[in-house]
Amino acid sequence: MLEIKTFGDFDIRLDNKSILKTGKRATKALDLLKYFIANKDRRLSPEVIIEIQWGDSNSEDPKNVLRTQIFRLRKYLQEMGLINRSDKEDYFNLAFENGYYIFRMSAECEIDALVFEDCIKTADNLKNEDPDAAIEKYLEAIELYKGEYLADSQYNNEWMYIARNRYHRLFVDALLKLFDILSSKGCYSKIIEIFEQAMVYEPYDESLHICFLETLLALNQVKNAASHYNYITGKMYREMSLKPSPAMKQVYQKIINSDKGDKVDLYSLRNNLTEDQIDGAFYCDADYFMTIYNLERRRALRMDNKVFLGLITILTINNKMQRDQAFSINILKNILKNSLRKGDVFSQWNDCQIIFLLIDAKEENLDLITERIRQKFVEEIDDKNLQLKFSIRPISSPELFIG
Repeated sequence: MLEIKTFGDFDIRLDNKSILKTGKRATKALDLLKYFIANKDRRLSPEVIIEIQWGDSNSEDPKNVLRTQIFRLRKYLQEMGLINRSDKEDYFNLAFENGYYIFRMSAECEIDALVFEDCIKTADNLKNEDPDAAIEKYLEAIELYKGEYLADSQYNNEWMYIARNRYHRLFVDALLKLFDILSSKGCYSKIIEIFEQAMVYEPYDESLHICFLETLLALNQVKNAASHYNYITGKMYREMSLKPSPAMKQVYQKIINSDKGDKVDLYSLRNNLTEDQIDGAFYCDADYFMTIYNLERRRALRMDNKVFLGLITILTINNKMQRDQAFSINILKNILKNSLRKGDVFSQWNDCQIIFLLIDAKEENLDLITERIRQKFVEEIDDKNLQLKFSIRPISSPELFIG
């Protein structure tokens, strides 16, 4: 059986051994082969192929370019032993019929993407009548997905993006359907196992993380659920500026409300509420920061406590910087955690700003605090094109309000 791998790194394997020949000279032929494989058995006009493969080319004779690349592709396939086999049927056949190119494959060929789709279709048809058989088919499909469709392609264009997004969507949908069946059977440990494997290929899909959090709660792993919620929401905000959706916030409420149904005494309640380790200033997401801010503002207005709201902005000088913004903001967050006091609070507001609360602080110490943070940032970032701008006001100032 000739296996064609399109998920992750493209490969052609015979008897479980790669026969793919790579190199600079083979790049264009390989790109053309991927396009034909994705469109096997379809009639493709030369004009369509030229537009899709070399639409931005300035060649005076694009059809001649195509003929040259077809010639090289046939030679490339022959070198791999896929066509012009003297004793057996060719694995591949690239014909020109009635003005169209048609790429065909023998019955001895198998494309992982097509098997992937067939497994999902079969599982979808079985999930109501035979859930156990559906589970096996979903698992078979998920095992085939080794990353994005043609992920290693240097030559990316619209058709590839469309196919890539489609297969990615099928992968996520298959996982969700599988998790639904496993959850109905109480197979929570299996969901966790599959989720952890799937995160290698899809680390950011929120719906998968919601399923994982629900599973942890079903296993009464409340602390693990809270830890994972903080980890993934922080990661998605830092790297993609995405805030938790309403569905994710609902799961967070479930995490907070877990273990509250039974009666408790004050001692056990204190143990449940207390952090495992108090180390440095308290970091939280923006929504939680707003809650803390408004509580402290009420307290300051009633008791005249000295609480200050601060804003730090990372400025880029002359639109040049050696470090990316994600790296810079993470450096700053680490500095704040270790430079502010344990009672202080901070949060990332956007990709270049951090807000913070200084609790029971003295106004005469503000310059010392900001200078200490500035100096540490300069030392650690090592980029003269980045500077910090500080704005600090008493929380009780009537013009200040967040939320």
